[in-house]
Formats: sequence, structure tokens, C-alpha cells
Amino acid sequence: MEQHAMSWKTRWLLVVAGGVVMGAALGIRNVQQLYLLPVTLDCGWSREAFSLAMALQNLIRGLAQPFTAIVADRFGSAKVIFLGALAYALGLFLMAHSATTTEFTLASGRVVGIGLSAPDLWRTQPARPDPA
Repeated sequence: MEQHAMSWKTRWLLVVAGGVVMGAALGIRNVQQLYLLPVTLDCGWSREAFSLAMALQNLIRGLAQPFTAIVADRFGSAKVIFLGALAYALGLFLMAHSATTTEFTLASGRVVGIGLSAPDLWRTQPARPDPA
């Protein structure tokens, strides 16, 4: 009976851990649009430049997902999600310290987009592992 209870605790721990990872990744990504006005006013950039960076971020994220899934199949999802979190943090740091719209777009579009593709592995992974 105790073994069964431990398995449920482990399962709920995995559910909570997955929720934390997805909440951190998607919550921060979705709130970035709230910074449109402060960033454009503070840096003197156009809203179009900011929007281009966010659009490129979404495109790169979608294009990188199959490749992050391939890497996760080879090296494990935990390692890929960890590296994605590092890329995400680096991209946010670079975005915060961008002096030009080109730097901002490259940091947001490429680095953050690739970093965000890692937590989305649940969309590209099979529901159950193949026993073979």
C-alpha cells in the first residue's frame, strides 16, 4: 500500500514540475508584449521594430521545435529543457542590454525563440514511450 502511495506522490511531483516549467516559459513569453510601450518609449524605437522581434521569436520557436525534439530524443528531455532555459535567460539578458533594434530582434528572435522551443517538447513527444 505504501509503494502505491509513493507512486502517486511521484506522479503529482512530475505534474507540478511540468506546470512550473511551462508556466515559467509561457508566462514570461506572453507578458513580453506588455513591455511594448515602456521599451519603445525608453529606447526610442518604433512599435513595428518591437513587434517584428516578437513575431520572429514566435516563428523561430515553431521552426526550432522539431530540432529540439530530435536532440531531446538523443540526449534526454531534461538536458534539452535545461539548455533551453539557459538560452532563454541569455536571450532575456541580451534583450535587456540591446542598444539597437537589430540587437533586440536577434536576441529576442533567435536566442529567446530557440530557448522557448525546449519547454514545448510535450507537443512533439509521444504520449507514451515506445517499449522497443
